[in-house]
Amino acid sequence: MQYKGHNNGKLVACAKYLKPLGWTSADTITRAKRDLLNSELLIETRKGRCPNRAAWYALAWYALNQLDGLDINPAHFERMRTAYHRGTSLVPISGVARQATAPNYGVAV
Repeated sequence: MQYKGHNNGKLVACAKYLKPLGWTSADTITRAKRDLLNSELLIETRKGRCPNRAAWYALAWYALNQLDGLDINPAHFERMRTAYHRGTSLVPISGVARQATAPNYGVAV
């Protein structure tokens, strides 16, 4: 929702921002961010630090717009983004398993 076409690289996903949008569990936010980062759909462009520095993120399917204040090299971002476009990392991280079509007991083959 916060991507406006000119701010890729400066998106935030902190609890303070997401709470008014209905994300009330810090654990759910952490797991969702971890899954998006691991699948390379979201790329961290600036590390967050205490007390008041939020981490910034970029969407992998758009070019990087924000260049001031980033902790990531734009060339590294493009390499990660290229991996996304190749589809090498678009495999579910967890929670998806192959389902059996029949019970594994009592079936004669």
